[in-house]
Amino acid sequence: MRTVHIICGPLGAGKTTVARRLAQTQGALRFSLDEWVMQLFGTEAPHPMVFEWWVERCSRCSKRIWSVCRDVLGQGFDVVLDFGFPGLAHREEYRALAAEAGATVHLHIVDADVALRRQRVRERNRDQRETFALLVTDGMFEGSESWWEPPSGIELGGAVTFHTIETAQSQPAG
Repeated sequence: MRTVHIICGPLGAGKTTVARRLAQTQGALRFSLDEWVMQLFGTEAPHPMVFEWWVERCSRCSKRIWSVCRDVLGQGFDVVLDFGFPGLAHREEYRALAAEAGATVHLHIVDADVALRRQRVRERNRDQRETFALLVTDGMFEGSESWWEPPSGIELGGAVTFHTIETAQSQPAG
């Protein structure tokens, strides 16, 4: 059975770093929503970024990405979804899609202290290295904090791995 690896966590936690490493070690195909949105629509992006603009393009890209994922899973490959998945409803939606595709879900929770995450985002903005997709302002960072719903309860009952990038170690749940 194929696996859909769902990478979730707050802004600046290290989700893309985990997703890249996981795709490489598992031989899985990685899909980064931020990369798709910015590569397809980045030249049209408003300055400063407008939440509604971002959400609408994320919706379009995630639907197309999932269409490709279904095909990839059908060909016998695992996928890594680097979408952030800040809310329970979004994670549940993709659990259901994975089940429809006959795949299992492995939830990867990536987190770090808020001060460290803020520092990482500022450094990523400044350096614009490999995990940079878009400029994240302090206001965007602060706004994103209210969207993060850490997995709890029944969500933690399946295959779950906790990642903390500052220690470069991951801990399986259970």
